[in-house]
Amino acid sequence: INALLWSDHADKGRFMALPVGTSIDIDNQGRFALPVGSVVGKHFRLNGQLVETRLLLHHQQPYGWQGYSYEWNDTETEASLLSSAKDKAIDGQVWHYPSRAECDSCHTAVAGFTLGPEVGQLNRTFVYPGNGIEANQLITLESIGVLSAALTDAEKSTAFYALDDTAYSAERRARSYLHSNCANCHQPGGPGGGEMDLRMATPLTDARICNEAPLGDTLGLINPAIISPGNPEQSILVLRMEDTGQHRMPPLASSVVDTQAMTVIREWITTLTECP
Repeated sequence: INALLWSDHADKGRFMALPVGTSIDIDNQGRFALPVGSVVGKHFRLNGQLVETRLLLHHQQPYGWQGYSYEWNDTETEASLLSSAKDKAIDGQVWHYPSRAECDSCHTAVAGFTLGPEVGQLNRTFVYPGNGIEANQLITLESIGVLSAALTDAEKSTAFYALDDTAYSAERRARSYLHSNCANCHQPGGPGGGEMDLRMATPLTDARICNEAPLGDTLGLINPAIISPGNPEQSILVLRMEDTGQHRMPPLASSVVDTQAMTVIREWITTLTECP
């Protein structure tokens, strides 16, 4: 995907599978709506070691989408399904295996359930390991008949931006990162506090973050804003993302600060001279 979800230094391999004869719909936000029977998965590796695989399965109603976490043994020969959350010390850090309830707290209907599979994330080239061919993922899915309808011009032109792709502005890269890591909760109807909307497609004028007062703890600041133009140190969004204690955002699945992301986000806020 283009804008990675931060997972405490873990490298991830992503995959999905659909039942034979089915296809993927794309909703009006560019998100993939996968049919019943689909599976979306991620392998997590720390320093090359396979530590976890998470599966998201689309069951028949009333169960719908359900998440499952598997812990790999040290020899990477077997993974065990976990029935509850677990913390494990791996290579000097604590790795958190989420409970099924924690999976549900992020993979919500408001967020489109699957999170990663969407137009802006998959609109990029990929080297397919089966044949070594390099091709755009969206065009490939369309050409093999996996999509239920032809891609529109708008979908073909929608893309998110990687943190390290300096050909694009800090704003585009920061907004892409916030979409991937925060917007699943912080959007209209989402479980996140306040009225902010961190989806990439939402203009900054409508995102309710620029010079907006935070609803929660002000972390000791005088008159802070969620984002204070030109001043990252007065921006609650920055301070909460850099916190490793009770005020940390995101509150689940991460206890290590993404320093690369914070550099880009700070650069973006510094370049803001005013709220649009």
